[in-house]
Amino acid sequence: MRKTIVGALLAFLIFIACRERDGSDSELVSRAKEFVDVLAARQFEKTTDYFDAKMNKGLPPAKIEQAWNMVEAKAGRFQQQLKARQLKEAGFDVVYVTCEFEKSKLNVKVVFDQNRQVSGLWFR
Repeated sequence: MRKTIVGALLAFLIFIACRERDGSDSELVSRAKEFVDVLAARQFEKTTDYFDAKMNKGLPPAKIEQAWNMVEAKAGRFQQQLKARQLKEAGFDVVYVTCEFEKSKLNVKVVFDQNRQVSGLWFR
């Protein structure tokens, strides 16, 4: 009985450690999911709160709205977020937020700089 409890406790601790390592509960994952919520709510003016200076200059709210409209024209209306995962790519923190739209699923790739601001955005 005691070995079973110790084994279950050990398995639980390993599960928690793996979960933390894959970034599924990280601050950046939460920030990326919030950002996608802003897009889905069509609150494009709020995107400036997330973007770094270069993104704000190159991708003002009107262009974000245009890009989101193009995504929805092809994939259908946004339905929900399904999952998110964090990776390191070329030295940047990247979060992929998998979203379900009416016609298909796609990933919103959110790239963060060292100041935790969005420095890149792609719809795949």
